[in-house]
Amino acid sequence: MVSLVLVGAQAASAQEAHVVGDPEVRARIGEAVRAIYDGVDGWGFALTRDDVLGLDGAHGTQLQGGRVNGHLQRLLATAWTEDGTYGAEFYLIGDTLLHVYEAFEYFPERAPPDAWVNFKGLPSWERRTYFEDGEVGYAEVKGNGAVPGADGPSLEARARRVLAQLRVSAEERE
Repeated sequence: MVSLVLVGAQAASAQEAHVVGDPEVRARIGEAVRAIYDGVDGWGFALTRDDVLGLDGAHGTQLQGGRVNGHLQRLLATAWTEDGTYGAEFYLIGDTLLHVYEAFEYFPERAPPDAWVNFKGLPSWERRTYFEDGEVGYAEVKGNGAVPGADGPSLEARARRVLAQLRVSAEERE
């Protein structure tokens, strides 16, 4: 058993993964996230030049909202900045944020020299955050996880901004 734990720790270290929190939270919340992912029965879309994600110098944001039984529960946002592309997936039940997956891919000429490299061979970082009772219960980061040019809104604030923009967009289309 000890050797398996050490092998796992070495593999995580080789991938530069930094983990905090309780893996059981990830498992519990992961089940709810999978149900949302598999249960999306309709999509809404929006494009905006507004800085929905709080990224200085963003050149537009693409938003998608996945509905489950008529409620927006899976939100996707992609923004282009001077340094690269930021994308996030937010999973909610009602107003409760469950999970956020974020990725940032640097433009090669704008990447830090020691940037982590993703499966596409691009300098980047990834972060998965799982929430339980309104608090971070588990998080995993590959790379540095710092959003260049971010004004610092919390993940919950970003999710609420995306949700509000998608709702406004839907109302404008009606």
